[in-house]
Amino acid sequence: MPTPLRASLLFFVMAVPNCVLGAPPAPYRVVIVVEENHSFAQVIGSPSAPYINSLATAGASLTNMFGITHPSQPNYIQFFSGTNQGVTSNNLPAGLPFSTPNLASSLLAAGKTFVSYSEDLPVAGSQVEANGFYFRKHNPVANWTNDPPGVNQVPSALNQPFTAFPTDFELLPTVSLVVPNQLHDMHDGTIEQADTWLQLNLGAYVQWCQTHNSLLIIVWDEDSSTSRNRIPTILVGPMVRTGDNGSRWTLHNLHRTIADMYGASPAAAASSVEPITGVFTSDPVPTNLSFQQGVNGYQGSQDTFIEQATPAATHENDAIMIVDGSPLSQGLVRFDSIVGTLPGQVPPNANVLSAKLSILTGLGASDLTANSMALHRMLVPWSEADSWNSLISGVGVNGTEAATVPEFSALPNTLDTWCIYDVTNAARSWAAGASNHGWAIIPSGTDGWRFASSESVAAIDRPLLEIAIDSSCAAIITQQPATPSVCRGQTAVFSMVSTSTSTQAFRWRRNGVPLADDARVSGTATPSLTIAGLRPSDSGSYDCVVSTACNNIASDAASIVVCAANLDDGSVTGTCDAAVDINDLLYFLAEFEAGSNGVDLDDGTGSGSPDGGTDISDLLFFLARFEAGC
Repeated sequence: MPTPLRASLLFFVMAVPNCVLGAPPAPYRVVIVVEENHSFAQVIGSPSAPYINSLATAGASLTNMFGITHPSQPNYIQFFSGTNQGVTSNNLPAGLPFSTPNLASSLLAAGKTFVSYSEDLPVAGSQVEANGFYFRKHNPVANWTNDPPGVNQVPSALNQPFTAFPTDFELLPTVSLVVPNQLHDMHDGTIEQADTWLQLNLGAYVQWCQTHNSLLIIVWDEDSSTSRNRIPTILVGPMVRTGDNGSRWTLHNLHRTIADMYGASPAAAASSVEPITGVFTSDPVPTNLSFQQGVNGYQGSQDTFIEQATPAATHENDAIMIVDGSPLSQGLVRFDSIVGTLPGQVPPNANVLSAKLSILTGLGASDLTANSMALHRMLVPWSEADSWNSLISGVGVNGTEAATVPEFSALPNTLDTWCIYDVTNAARSWAAGASNHGWAIIPSGTDGWRFASSESVAAIDRPLLEIAIDSSCAAIITQQPATPSVCRGQTAVFSMVSTSTSTQAFRWRRNGVPLADDARVSGTATPSLTIAGLRPSDSGSYDCVVSTACNNIASDAASIVVCAANLDDGSVTGTCDAAVDINDLLYFLAEFEAGSNGVDLDDGTGSGSPDGGTDISDLLFFLARFEAGC
């Protein structure tokens, strides 16, 4: 598919992110506790976890946090190293010790300290697979320990039993990873047991945090396979903004956050995501926008797949998309109309804090894959009706048809779980004005993947794009427009007041359609709208959309009804009242007989527009409206 080189160059010029956030705060100490196998709904609000819920209330609760895979071990490894290191089960990994980048080695290289504390680990540095209720699969640090340590490895002294966790918290390392045993992490024991253990063993640290600029993070490795891997995550400390944070995050974002706190280098996929924002008092306040076909009126999702084996086939109406390496097939996904000045859209030049594309991994065993799936930004237009042939031998990942470097890669090897791609850079480029052509999904090997499309019967299963934007300069409407008391031929004025720390743009609408200034209408791009010489066709609902770089918000609507037959209030002055009655008829007949332009109601088209003269068309128009009561 030939495309001018100029278009590709323009894309990359415009794709430069428009928002560079500062690093998260660097707490004096950070303790991360990892719990097990429970969904958000099982823990948050549970009467069995009063202490954990008190922390969620006192701190920040991430209400849209997700594990990356199943089962447990690859989630721990994903958090620790940004990838699963080829581990997809709870079995002892092969090729140990690993020598790949990880959170501990990165912190050490940045001049910080790190220790892992595992309950029931028999001795420091132990490589035992199980001891009491300790299980090695929950202790990722063990996979990188070596004496002496090689590249990206850590000494066994950093792999400590929990009995070594100091009671003098000044002696803690910069970052601690705490792994309760399976009786106390909700895996084998109850929620109540885990809650009690946490309070007994970390309650004093939580109190100490408040006066020592320190932080506690409680995160779960995965859910119980009941809520598409949505997990609780809680942050508590004096630098934390209290309340719920509804932006979509994963364990990779948590890794990136810890690394960025201390100027360390995030590993693997964690380097391609954003740190968690909105949870610290120094962060911008996020507004979350979501786009999913058929949800909240959104109708802009596009997706299909093209296949080499049947090159003329189209799949725009398929409920299941297929991406495979053998035979080769490629997926295409796009969300149209996401940037604009309407409520629910991303405002032009918005500061995009994060963006995630979530795709459901399907519901059948054949939907599993052993290969990662790379998301490449499309650089040229396409439609759902395209085929392998119409795209000229499929999509080339060549910098002309699709970007050579993937936006993000993921291994969607679980069922009924969101495969989550970080697409922050794409969303930032679109907000800055770049063309939005969506993405191509390209397989890394010969094993295929199936996922739910925007044609899926259940709307909740369809691809979902969620974008968090900075709302610190959001417009706030302080005075809503009121309905003016006016009649036909008079002047109506609608006014509203809004405040913002940034430039505001205004657009008045009638019945949802934007207005433009003309001979009778003025102020359509200001806080005050004026309509002179009111006509019946001016009847409708009026509101004003206010846009800033942080939000688009619509005012309340004010409605007017302009009655063509409501001409007089009985005083024979031509001042209308609330009713259409005999007074209006008498007034019209007197004015009509006199040839007055005051009853020039219609131009003969039945539209209620005057034509400069009073004639039979005005009489017919009036009588029809009089009979109808307006």
